[in-house]
Amino acid sequence: MDARHLRGCGSTGEDRGRVQGTPAPRAARGGGPHPAGRRRPAAAGWARRACGADRSAGAEGTADSAAGADDPRRARRRCRGPRGQGAGTGRLSRPAEPSARPRGLRLPGGAEDGGRHPALRALHDLFHPDGAGQGRPGGTGPRCGGDPVPGGRDFIDPGAISGTLAHAASAPPDAARVRDILAKSASVQALAPDELAALIHVTDPDLWAEMRAAASAIKRKVYDNRIVTFAPLYIGNRCVNNCLYCGLRCDNDDMQRSALTMDQLRAECEVLAGAIGHKRLIIVFGEHPSTGIDYMVECMRTIYSVKVKARAGWGQIRRVNVNGPPMRIDELRALNEAGLGTYQVFQETYHPGVYTHVHPAGFKSNYAWRLYAMHRAMAAGIDDVGIGALFGLADWRFELMGLLAHAIELERVFNIGPHTISFPRMEPAGNAPYVQESRWAVSDEDIEKIVVLIRLAVPYTGMILTARENAEMRRRLIPLGVTQTDASLRSGAEGKFCKLNAVLTYREWLDDFASPETLAAAEPVLAREMEEVREQMPRAWPEFSASYERTARGERDLYF
Repeated sequence: MDARHLRGCGSTGEDRGRVQGTPAPRAARGGGPHPAGRRRPAAAGWARRACGADRSAGAEGTADSAAGADDPRRARRRCRGPRGQGAGTGRLSRPAEPSARPRGLRLPGGAEDGGRHPALRALHDLFHPDGAGQGRPGGTGPRCGGDPVPGGRDFIDPGAISGTLAHAASAPPDAARVRDILAKSASVQALAPDELAALIHVTDPDLWAEMRAAASAIKRKVYDNRIVTFAPLYIGNRCVNNCLYCGLRCDNDDMQRSALTMDQLRAECEVLAGAIGHKRLIIVFGEHPSTGIDYMVECMRTIYSVKVKARAGWGQIRRVNVNGPPMRIDELRALNEAGLGTYQVFQETYHPGVYTHVHPAGFKSNYAWRLYAMHRAMAAGIDDVGIGALFGLADWRFELMGLLAHAIELERVFNIGPHTISFPRMEPAGNAPYVQESRWAVSDEDIEKIVVLIRLAVPYTGMILTARENAEMRRRLIPLGVTQTDASLRSGAEGKFCKLNAVLTYREWLDDFASPETLAAAEPVLAREMEEVREQMPRAWPEFSASYERTARGERDLYF
């Protein structure tokens, strides 16, 4: 596996808690281990660092490989106290009342159980018959799409989703209704299911043009023109699951199985961080006993230990995100303590019937265990989570409604939505029969609609465009809402910090890693961005220009 062929655009995150305009602490800059747990020092508040640069062709505007400012998922709640207590504290407390739980789930015990996190208590009956919160998926969870307990349902209700879509199809929205919904999106509020269903069924070309323009405006409002890149690294291809759309499924006897040793992983990172200049990495795991939590933690520690001298600084991975299987709460805590950036688990399809058909064996055959993976992650203290669906398994309209329902559920239970949403398209794979069987192939026109609708439905979230899309599609999709990041940014004036940090970190990457040809091509881009900062942010210009000169002289990790 050659790391030089693993360049990609997508999910990264934040280095939190540094003081504005100063270099990072020694541990975060390579003089020690990555700070576990990613706590925010009180003095630094919500300050966050943007570092890295675009390594992909065809990216729009200034590029970056990290987050730069406040998270818009939280910004709408910063002035409020815990839910139900009105304004006051400004803390982001998660709900403590028993009602803040997945609908239809009995809480174990009574008031004496109040010391346990409410989401963990709610998950007790779903997956943990021993009461310890550490069980593997079993037969006690809710039935797919049915009543998990008498009188209750999962937050994914197939009948309700289909009914909402059918109602919207029977009465397409008029222009006034569409514009009201777009105004709500522009205020960076998640839509309601009936509002998304209405937009899905817009057929008027002029209204679709307004929707595209609104999605682009929201993307610029929240993220400016900054694009974040990351390096994907598949750690191995061992898997116990038998997904009918995946070439890595356990029944594919043509696949030779392996997983990286720590020496091999270290060599990959020396190329990714030391030769290419990546600062953010997402490591992708299959589900297999040989690559379980102990192996994952060892991989993360190995990655953070790699440090390679660059021309004017150091090449080092600063944030490790994980795309892996659903895990137990104790395993998720261990992952978080090792320095986890963002935890990604994609539901693949929210349609229970299709899910059962395409996942006939393995842990992944349990729909509910996967559906509540992010509840367990947040109960374990991980609030940077990425959700997604594999478009092409089922009707893309149903999947959009499922993604929105998932985002609404996380906000309802934990007071914070998903950090990112991913929307990969199903592609041909060896010995994967469902790829040919599916009647839900997603066209280029469909994927454009999907990007617009996700941006409008969940306007605060990062949107990850996978490397499987070609350069032409990247150029078409990025302006419509893609951020290639899992680093969210608060809307409003403070969103301008995104551009400032992107320019500084692009300068840093160019000086440390770019070829002479790339450097020559990039200088006019930087000059244009610098002039835009000077004209649009005159009050920030003196400090910013001084930081730019310091970066050009060799200082590193400066940020706003």
